[in-house]
Amino acid sequence: MSDTPLGPENDSISGGLPAASLPVPYQSPSLERPEPRRIEDLDHPYSAFPWVDLQLAAHPENAAYGLGIRHVRPYALFVFENWQNLNFLDYFAFYLEDLTFPVAEDYVWSSANPQQYLAVPSEFIPEGEVSSYGRVIRIGSGNESTSPVRTLLIKTDRPGGVDKDPGSPWHTGLVMRVEGFPEGSNIGAGDVVGGLWCLIDLYEHIRQNDVIELSWDGEFVQHTVSPAEAAGSGPIRVFVPKSIIDKGGQLGKVTLRFRVHDVVENFSGEKYQYSKPYFLDAELDPSLLGPPIFLVDGEELESRQIDFDTQSGSAFEVLVLTNRQFPTPSPRHQIIVTLLGMLEDGTTQPFVLGPVTDNNLGFTFVPVDASVIAQLVGGSFRVSFQWQTAAGVSLGQSGSITITVVGTKVSMPAPDVSPIELGLIPAGEDITVTLPFYEPMTLAGWRRCLSPTYRRGAAMPLSTVKVNWQALRGHLHSARRRAGTVQWAGTH
Repeated sequence: MSDTPLGPENDSISGGLPAASLPVPYQSPSLERPEPRRIEDLDHPYSAFPWVDLQLAAHPENAAYGLGIRHVRPYALFVFENWQNLNFLDYFAFYLEDLTFPVAEDYVWSSANPQQYLAVPSEFIPEGEVSSYGRVIRIGSGNESTSPVRTLLIKTDRPGGVDKDPGSPWHTGLVMRVEGFPEGSNIGAGDVVGGLWCLIDLYEHIRQNDVIELSWDGEFVQHTVSPAEAAGSGPIRVFVPKSIIDKGGQLGKVTLRFRVHDVVENFSGEKYQYSKPYFLDAELDPSLLGPPIFLVDGEELESRQIDFDTQSGSAFEVLVLTNRQFPTPSPRHQIIVTLLGMLEDGTTQPFVLGPVTDNNLGFTFVPVDASVIAQLVGGSFRVSFQWQTAAGVSLGQSGSITITVVGTKVSMPAPDVSPIELGLIPAGEDITVTLPFYEPMTLAGWRRCLSPTYRRGAAMPLSTVKVNWQALRGHLHSARRRAGTVQWAGTH
């Protein structure tokens, strides 16, 4: 046996213990992190402004949903529903067309909100059918979640294009005519038994699923453009059935016009959406009295269109012509004027004026308050009158005329104040003022102001009052740079 602890001729310690049974140096457990994983389990980001479901289109579309002008100008705001295991400083991004570099990205700054937002200025938003998806990278683990890739239709051009003559009070890119009846023609009962065809010339940016809204004296016919019509040489034929003609004016001048909205609900034109009026003289019911005349500042409105932006301060009247009676009735006859409003949303609302005394002069002026016209901006109204005795016995019903109202719709609801009781604000308390949605609202660079007014004797003392208000606004950013939202507040 060798005198050394481990002889060169042996492979074990004296005593026969194998080398494998000897103690080994300590090794710490592995500190390597698991590889980050990527799962397609994220809800697809969506527009904060309700999008258009293209699965409901009359003719098939490739995209799942569409965004129009109102969705992307001056910027588009996309919403991420909070994902599983959301943490402070999670990274999230949205991709449009370019599936490698995001069009907007940000980090989670607050996990208290139920959604996260990304804002993208319109100049960085592509047009047409584009692919899109959302992506999240969690802080710490680096685990990724993505949404399925979806195709969106983003369209910001208008049917009919930009009006080439903005000085005209109609859209000059939209042109129509009536088959067999040149403008100004007379139409009788026999001419409309089988309905009439209107011919629409092809217009700029025509596309399948455009909807042509043709107004026959305020009564609408809708026609959806087919792929064949969009690709054809035109004109597009739109049929007006007798049932629609019967609802319009039956004696006197009738007004035809049309406008177009596309599949994402962009309308032709901004202020002037409709084509030039096309007039026909109707002699469909000769038993009617002659139609009234609509006056603006004492002059007949021959254009049959009110521009409320420029004419809101004008005097509006209806001039009724009736036959003089001999001898003069006692008590006098009466006149009831009806304005049948066709509102912008397609609903109708009657405005009844009178009864007004007929002084047996052969004419009667009936004033129309401007507040009535203001309610009809974006729509139209049909004016007619009924002539009757003082006892209410009808002497005749008139024909009608249709007036279109264009302009900027204005709605300024009162703000909501809390706390408040019976119109009084408790003394010594801060109040919260909520500003409602109003029109017109400018999205870019807007500013909201509150102007408290005090009255001696009110519950609130004459002292400095602090009014807190806040608004949520998307933070605008450069393309492929960090984006997010900003919640800001002001004190007055």
